[in-house]
Amino acid sequence: MDAIVIWLQFQSLNLLICMWLSSFDSPGAVIKRFEQREHATDAQGVVEYLRALLLTNSISEYLPDDRSGRTSTLPTLVLYFVAIFTI
Repeated sequence: MDAIVIWLQFQSLNLLICMWLSSFDSPGAVIKRFEQREHATDAQGVVEYLRALLLTNSISEYLPDDRSGRTSTLPTLVLYFVAIFTI
């Protein structure tokens, strides 16, 4: 029973996040704006970008793929965020 309650809470949270993101821009627009690097960003911008990557499943580009032999580039993405905030 507890697992069902937790699952429902998780689904509700996902729905709220999706609704919150859709109130600003589409996830694709968030990704495009962030990757253009024309605008200053802060921690909230990074969070918005990561959420958009998750919603569009674009995060899979950074994860390892056993079928193709691709290694994870997620550490590179994290280093990119670190570089943004240390400049």
